[in-house]
Amino acid sequence: MHLTRMRLGGVPPFTEPVEFAFNERVNVFVGANASGKSTALLMLADHLIGAEENAKRPISQGRRLFECPDDEFDEFVEEEQQRGVWHNAIALSEDWIGAKDEYHRADVEPAVVDIAAVREDLPGVSEMKDSLVCDETASEILAGRFSGISVASVIEAFSRELWVNNDETATNARGNAMRAVEFADACSKTVCGALIRDSKSHNYIPGPDIRGYLNHPDANPNRIAILRQNAINTNDIRNFENLSIWERPSDSAYSESPDEIPLYLGHLSSGTEGTLLWIRWLAFKMLHHYEFADDWHEQPAILLIDEIENHLHPTWQRRVIPALLEHFPGLQIFATTHSPFVVAGLRAGQVHMLKRDGNGVVTASTNDRDLIGWTTDEILRTFMGVDEPTDQLTIDRASRLRELRGRETLSDAERDEMDELRRQVNEDLMSSSTPLEAQRERYGDMMLEFLRSRQSELSQDGA
Repeated sequence: MHLTRMRLGGVPPFTEPVEFAFNERVNVFVGANASGKSTALLMLADHLIGAEENAKRPISQGRRLFECPDDEFDEFVEEEQQRGVWHNAIALSEDWIGAKDEYHRADVEPAVVDIAAVREDLPGVSEMKDSLVCDETASEILAGRFSGISVASVIEAFSRELWVNNDETATNARGNAMRAVEFADACSKTVCGALIRDSKSHNYIPGPDIRGYLNHPDANPNRIAILRQNAINTNDIRNFENLSIWERPSDSAYSESPDEIPLYLGHLSSGTEGTLLWIRWLAFKMLHHYEFADDWHEQPAILLIDEIENHLHPTWQRRVIPALLEHFPGLQIFATTHSPFVVAGLRAGQVHMLKRDGNGVVTASTNDRDLIGWTTDEILRTFMGVDEPTDQLTIDRASRLRELRGRETLSDAERDEMDELRRQVNEDLMSSSTPLEAQRERYGDMMLEFLRSRQSELSQDGA
């Protein structure tokens, strides 16, 4: 089950009709600010989960999407053109339509998860224990917006609701809920694993490491009793046994050896904590939507996430989409990004480029080649409109140099300025540490290959 195509128009900034053909797994929107990336996500979210109450950007009011099967999409568009009317449209895959026709139940549709560009209450969830809303049900919390507090609250709600009775259904649901935390944290570890694996040096407040003392045969029994009575049994001053479950990642996802202890969520970096929390939210939404089924993580789901690279180091940015695809095989991702590292490695049809022309009209195009092996410079130039991926000072110097070179006559002062600019630009661009050096080597190899091929052709002609 997935979305296949969408047509937008009459919704700022889409003043003219724009059509998208969606990939079954990944769809990343790139483009300048105010080119329509977030608007496309907002329209999808409005159609799939309903307009947000008191939304800051009520762009979709009166401009809803009309739903139709994929094989009727072109016919729908053509009929509207003939009638001289305009409606936005979204096309669904055949298996989605089939499921709706067969069961007539809303819960056969994919789970939909919306993560806005502004991630509220991140980081610092561990400091907000008193802010938790404990009187809402899990369903009520999951129907709202994602935030750090929402993740903490839904775990508390699961704890209340799933431990009410001990029949087989409740026992199975409890087990899957606990595994969902572990599963989500394992996905987060794939993204941010390098930092998490070095947990001892990065994530603990320095304190007495007494684990060996507690088990030492010569240790004072009275001292051990006092330590255990106060639950001091880790190398962290903070007492893990008195922390709620939502303040620490699960044991199984982070334990590299039996000697390691759980991580305290409040000691993680902002990027690590933020990633861990929104992936947990994705897992909880899917788990609840599919009624705690054993295969919940394999089921269809749609993730709408604005600025997916938020808080992530470039190394993590290029891992986030592969990690999601690996752990959630039924997921269809719709994301916006300004990062070439997110785009790198994507397949043909997975990048949707939005551009404004001189009249402000937005157009869309999709990549027709895989982006495996592309450099960040190539992606910036080709997909993100960054013609000169370097610092602003060098750009300004090069621009002024081109301007002076284009003049027919120059004053003595302008000639001196041009000579100085030429020296500065050459000095900047000839630095061995710049990406241009690697590009020169690459272009040099390409030229050598071209000359070899020409030599081979000439030899064959001479023969």
